[in-house]
Amino acid sequence: MPGRKKNKTESDVKKRLKRRRRINIIRNAAIALVTVAILAVLGYMFEQALVKGEFDVKEISVEGESVLPESMIIEASGVKTGDNIFLVNINDMRSGIGNVLMTDELIIQKKLPDQIRIEIKEKPVLFAYHSGKKFDYVGEDLKIVAENNYLSAGNVPLVSGLEPETDGNVGDSFSLEPSYKFTNILEILRIFKNNNLLGEISEVSITPENLYRIITRQDSEIIVKDLENFKEYFGYIKNIVEKKTRRVQINITTGNYPVQKQR
Repeated sequence: MPGRKKNKTESDVKKRLKRRRRINIIRNAAIALVTVAILAVLGYMFEQALVKGEFDVKEISVEGESVLPESMIIEASGVKTGDNIFLVNINDMRSGIGNVLMTDELIIQKKLPDQIRIEIKEKPVLFAYHSGKKFDYVGEDLKIVAENNYLSAGNVPLVSGLEPETDGNVGDSFSLEPSYKFTNILEILRIFKNNNLLGEISEVSITPENLYRIITRQDSEIIVKDLENFKEYFGYIKNIVEKKTRRVQINITTGNYPVQKQR
């Protein structure tokens, strides 16, 4: 009869739904058990790896050029080989490096299981100054980019013969006295920089006779009276520096023509 067939169909549907629910419950329970088992195994393996020191830092690398040696940057970061890589605090590393070096960009990455990578883009350095206690590396914006106990960057010119206005730290503004001579030296350095020759200059100083003395990486000495004298003969000076002329002394203060002799 139609009524019985309908009741039978509804009963079959209910049975199938119950069966499906039971299957889903059993399947979900099995998945949960498997997941717990996998997590337990992974937890045990992780614990054993920690005990064996597999996550202890074994390599700390520094990429990018800097006036500071790699060892000093790593020391400032506060991280040492043997530290647990999961306990290394990247913010603390940033703060430590920031105390000794100003950067345009600083990237620190943990590379599991045991490597830390430090990538730096240092603020450009214009010159270095030795205060008698330390070397200050000064940027284009006249702020101290870095400090070191010795001159560690061979391609940074040294400025001497002037007195510091203050004894600053990394990030502080920097100035030398008398200020007008310092301004002239800055202009000389910038002219060399704009002509891609800054790396060829070893030192710019004020002599006891109040002349400007330029020493090249080739140990040649160029003496000019003032900034105007330097600019007037820059073509000649540029030629000497570009040709990497070795161990000559050139005096441009004595008359209409430079006086050149071997040092």
